Amino acid sequence: MTTRRRVDLNGKWSYVVDQYMARLNDCFRLDVDLESNTGAAPMDHSIDEDRTIPVPSCWNMAKRELHYFESAVWYYRRFRRPTVGKGRRVFLCFEGSYYRTRVWLNEKTVGEHLGGFTPFEFDVTDLLTSGENLLSVQVDALRLPERVPTTVTDWFTYGGIYRDVFLEVRPDPRVTDLYCTMDRRGRIVGSVSTSKPGEAILRIPELGIREVLTTKGKTPTSRFSIKADPQRWSPQNPKLYDVTATFGKDTASDRVGFRTIETRDGKFLLNGEPIWLKGISVHEDHFRRGRAMTDVDRRDIFREAKALGLNFLRLAHYPHNRRMAQMADEAGVLLWEEVPVYWKIQWENRATYADAANQLAELILRDRNRASVILWSVANETPSTAAGRTTFLTNLVKLTRRLDRTRLVTAAQFCERAGRKLVINDPLAEHLDVLGVNQYGGWYGPGLKAADHMAIFENVRWPEKPVIVSEFGGGARAGVHGDFKFTEEYQARLYARQLAAMSKSPSIQGLTPWILFDFRSPMRMNRYQDGFNRKGLVDADRRTRKLAFDIYANFRPPK
Repeated sequence: MTTRRRVDLNGKWSYVVDQYMARLNDCFRLDVDLESNTGAAPMDHSIDEDRTIPVPSCWNMAKRELHYFESAVWYYRRFRRPTVGKGRRVFLCFEGSYYRTRVWLNEKTVGEHLGGFTPFEFDVTDLLTSGENLLSVQVDALRLPERVPTTVTDWFTYGGIYRDVFLEVRPDPRVTDLYCTMDRRGRIVGSVSTSKPGEAILRIPELGIREVLTTKGKTPTSRFSIKADPQRWSPQNPKLYDVTATFGKDTASDRVGFRTIETRDGKFLLNGEPIWLKGISVHEDHFRRGRAMTDVDRRDIFREAKALGLNFLRLAHYPHNRRMAQMADEAGVLLWEEVPVYWKIQWENRATYADAANQLAELILRDRNRASVILWSVANETPSTAAGRTTFLTNLVKLTRRLDRTRLVTAAQFCERAGRKLVINDPLAEHLDVLGVNQYGGWYGPGLKAADHMAIFENVRWPEKPVIVSEFGGGARAGVHGDFKFTEEYQARLYARQLAAMSKSPSIQGLTPWILFDFRSPMRMNRYQDGFNRKGLVDADRRTRKLAFDIYANFRPPK
C-alpha cells in the first residue's frame, strides 16, 4: 500500500566536463554563488542534447576519457512536471552522488549536499513549471584534505551521480519519518514524525498492533514502546513484518524484522543466544560499473557469502546502497555498516567533523529499521596519537548512541605488542561496545610465521567486550601460481595459518577478512595488482574463486 508516486529520472542526461571550476573554488575558497549562478548553464557551457551520460553511473566507468577525472561535471535533465494535485508536494530525491552536489531547477537555486554516500532530497514543488522543466546539477569529486574521506584512500573514489534519482509526489500533510525496531528488552520501539502536529496511526497487522499516536513539538514526533511477541529475526529465520504509519491521506510503510543484539562477558548474544560472527569485508565496487552496482551485482555478494558459510558482512569503508541492507534483511545476513572516517583526516577541523557527523547521521536514519544491521562503525585504522582524534571519534560514538540505542558501536583499530602478548591499547576502545582489530600478520612484514602472532592476542583491558578481527589476509592474482607473495598458493597457506592462530584466542568472537572481491585501487600498481587490491578471495570478475576461498569456506568457528 502506498500513497506516494515516484517519477524516475534515471536515463540519459546531458553533461559538460568542468575541468577547472571546482578546483578554483576549492583552491581559493571561492564558493559558487548559488543565487547568482543560474544553473541553466555556466556562461562558457552549452547544453548539448547529443552528449549524454547514463544516470546512475560513475563517470570514471561510463566515459573512458574521464577514468581518472576528479574535478566537476555538470549534469542536465529536461522533464515534464508530474501531475501533482491539490494538497501534494514534489520532492527531488538523490540516493547518492560523489561528493559535493549542487542543484538548480529552472534557473533557481534548490540546494546542495556534501558527502558522497548517503541519500538527500529537496522539496521542489514551488520551483516546478507547468511545461518543460530543466534540472541542472553540478557534481564535484575533488579529493580535499578537509573532506571525509580525505585525499588518500586505498580504494577508488568514483565521481558522479551513481545511484537513483527520482521525483516523489507525497501527500501534504504527511509522515516524514517512520522508525521501528526492537530494543534490548524485547519491546517494539520507535517513533513516527509528521509534517505538522496531529494524530498518526501505527499498524503492524500480523501482530494485531494498532496504536494511535499524537505527534507534538517543533519537529512533530511521537515515540512508542509496545509489548509484543513477534517471531525473532535471525539468520535461520529472517522473518519480516509489514509496518505502516498513516497521517491524514499519507501512509508510509516498511518491512521490518525484530531481534535483539547485545554483548555479555565478551560474547555476542542475538535474541539472547550466543552467536559467533563468521563474515567477510565487502567494497561497493564492480569491475565494469564501479560503485553504480545493480541488484544483480549485489546478489553476487550474497551468493558467495552463502558458499563461504557466512552469517555476517562488513560493508566497508562507507555507506553502501540502501539495497544492501534491505537484501540482507531478506537473506538473513548480519551487517557492520561504516562511515569513511579513514586513516588521517583533519581531526581538529570543525567543518570536517560536521561532514563526518552528517554522513553518520544520514546512514543511521536511513538504515535503523534494518534488522540485519547490528554494528555501526565510526572509523577505520585511525592514528590513536593524533591530536584531537579521540575526541573527534568519541563525539561520533555519542552521536550514534543518541540516534540509536538498540545497536552496538565499533571501530576498526590496530593492536600492538605488550611483552609477549598482542593487545589493544587504543583509548577509543573505552567508548566502544565491540572492538575491531585489523591485523595482517604474515603479509605485511617478514614471513608466514608472523601469521601465528594472533594466537597470543588477548583482550586484556576490556575483556567484557567482544573482538572482531575486522581485517586480515593477503593478496593473490587469480591464476598466478608458485610459492611467493601474490600467488594463490601463498594466500591459501597464509589463510590457513591465520585462521589456525585466531582460533586459539578466546577474545575473538568474529572475523571479516579482507576481502570478498578484488577491487580497484590506484595505490596498488605492482605487476600483480595493476591498479587493483588483490586481497579478494574471488577475482574482480566475481566468478573466479582463488585457492584460499575453500580454506575459509571450510573454517569452522571455535565453540
